[in-house]
Amino acid sequence: MRAVQMQPLTMAALAGLTPDGVTVGFYDDRIENVPYDLATDLVGISVQTFTAKRAYEIAAEFRRRNVPVALGGFHATAIPEEAAQHADAVVIGEAEESWPRVLEDARTGRLQRVYRTERRPSLRGLCYRRDIFRGKRYLPLSLVEFGRGCPYSCGFCSVGEYFGHRKDCRPVGEVVEEIRTLPRRSLEFVDDNLIGDAERAKELFRALIPLRVRWIAQVGIEIAFDAELLELAAASGCGGLLIGFESLNNENLRQMGKSARCSADRFADAIEKIHARGIRICASFMFGYDHDTPEAFSDTLEFANEQKFMLALFNHLTPFPGTPLYGEMQTQQRLKHDPWWLAPGFRWGDVVFEPRHLSAGDLADGCRLNRLRFYQPANILRRATLPANRQHLAESLALNFLVRKDVREKQGFPLGMRQS
Repeated sequence: MRAVQMQPLTMAALAGLTPDGVTVGFYDDRIENVPYDLATDLVGISVQTFTAKRAYEIAAEFRRRNVPVALGGFHATAIPEEAAQHADAVVIGEAEESWPRVLEDARTGRLQRVYRTERRPSLRGLCYRRDIFRGKRYLPLSLVEFGRGCPYSCGFCSVGEYFGHRKDCRPVGEVVEEIRTLPRRSLEFVDDNLIGDAERAKELFRALIPLRVRWIAQVGIEIAFDAELLELAAASGCGGLLIGFESLNNENLRQMGKSARCSADRFADAIEKIHARGIRICASFMFGYDHDTPEAFSDTLEFANEQKFMLALFNHLTPFPGTPLYGEMQTQQRLKHDPWWLAPGFRWGDVVFEPRHLSAGDLADGCRLNRLRFYQPANILRRATLPANRQHLAESLALNFLVRKDVREKQGFPLGMRQS
């Protein structure tokens, strides 16, 4: 299976932190074979929860060849005790301070079991070595990091827990100079919430206007209700936004901690304001909260088609370790397997907890059917008539059919296997 893949900017950041004189090689297990027999002194793997099983398999192969392995990333930070069972070193937190120490300790044969960052690093002077991506097939986008973190506390989200519920930004001047060097004028900001600091976001957008770039990003719905912020986004080249609407049920929004920012009653108004600026929307919805019933799927699908979102994501709730939601599920004994990410036979699309008013099977099927129905060719063409989508019609259609293919290929894919 070959899913839609983008450059993993995290690895470019790690390469940029690597001192001169250290030879760096990068291999993406999603799109190429890992060369286990390659002569190397250290292997570093960034671990997310969905990739943990596969990461541990890769680590085991290198360790069997007496090559030390360092594991980091969100999952290793959330559960360092588990990661330590599969590695020679675990990096907890952001790597700006830790990674150079890991390399020096590995060089001198004094690799420590745990490297922990006690404070948030400065984001000034960051370097992203994109040369490590040369010759690899990714989507034709230049990825850029403006900042890290999000000030909000959604119970299902690991970002706030990882970054301490705040948004830190790089100097705007450094971001602009980096963009000037990129080979493509189509950008994606990889921030979990680009407007988590609205005033700094406005500063960025003003600086982008002369560059004549087109960009996409993930933001909160509050962008629709800050007229200056939205106007600046459009003027600076915003072509599309990923927005987590999550649910049409206000009780669900309250349960997940999002209701203070926007109620479902205001969604249509927010969407109209964004579309009026010629900005396309990729809407994200989540099912499985305690107030969801079987009707939630058809109601949400109808809403997504009526609003003519360029793209939509229909996912079931997943309790990630380290989040408040995961702790609640453990306390309520609702997890079907714990740890679910290592459960035998676990596949992409499986529900790992017991919902309140749906069976686990119905929850998984409802999400799967919504994806298939939303990306039916007739629906794709109908949504393409929206002026915001029609401005870049060929691109909008290509993205829809690419996601349609990805949806069909990923469903049921077993974790612990290479995705290529």
